[in-house]
Order: sequence, then C-alpha cells, then structure tokens
Amino acid sequence: MNSEIYEQAFAEYNKALNELITLRKDDRDNDTLNETIRDIEQAKTNQKERRKIMNSNVTNGKLTLPNGGKYEGEILNGEPNGKGVVKYDNGTTFEGTFRNGLPNGKCRQEWVNGMYLESVYKDGEPVDGIDKCKFIYDDGSYYEGDCINGNPEPNGWGKMY
Repeated sequence: MNSEIYEQAFAEYNKALNELITLRKDDRDNDTLNETIRDIEQAKTNQKERRKIMNSNVTNGKLTLPNGGKYEGEILNGEPNGKGVVKYDNGTTFEGTFRNGLPNGKCRQEWVNGMYLESVYKDGEPVDGIDKCKFIYDDGSYYEGDCINGNPEPNGWGKMY
C-alpha cells in the first residue's frame, strides 16, 4: 500500500534526523557525522520518490461512504486520502484531511444550525487537547471558544453571546 511506503520513508527520515541531532550534541568524529548526513540525504531522496509514487495514484473524485456521507476530494485506493469534504443528508459537513478513509489532521465539523467543532484527528478519533467550537443553546445564546477533547460543549477560554 502506498501510504505504508510513505510512512516507512518518513520513519527513515526521522530516524536519520534524530541521529544527526544526537551526533551534534555528542560532538562525535566527522566521519560518523558525514555518514549520517549521507543517510539523511538518501532518506530525503527516498521520501521524495515515494511521495511521487503515492501522489501519482491520488485522484480527485466523489464517493458514498458506508455511513451515508457523500465525500468529495482526494481519493487513493478507493478511500478518502488527502483533503476533502463529507456532506450528510441532514446538512452536516465534515471538512479536513483524511488518511486511509479516516480523518487525520485538522478537521472541521459544522452543523446546519451554525454550530461547529474544529479538532485534530488521528486515525478517525479526536486527539486529546483543546479544540475550537461554537455551541448554540436552545434560547439562541451561544458560546464560542475552547472545547476539550473533541466535545462540542464549552470548556476553557471563550465568549458567551
């Protein structure tokens, strides 16, 4: 799978980069440092080549997802991969970056009534942390500001309107 190739190249690159940082901290001999630099350059080249292969297979298109959502965006191997938008029959939209069919990276979910939640996702799940949201109450007042761990309710710094 192309995403696995990309992940492998990325891991090689990070490993080589960490070795270089360690060598600079340890101030080891120049031969070892030069060898590490060559490894980093090779990892960068491999990563660029693998990214070209992966990107050459990415297409823009439309899919109907198992949950009924209509996806439009970048597709790889028949799944959302890259930037895209999912629209649901109830008017809710989900926009962001996908990998292997799941949200990965910064995403924004917006409901018909104007509520939204911006979260960072990994493998389809919100990453624990502070998100941005707008929460609308039954009386029409609303909170806009921080939310915690993907929960679209007020929690943190924000304003009530």
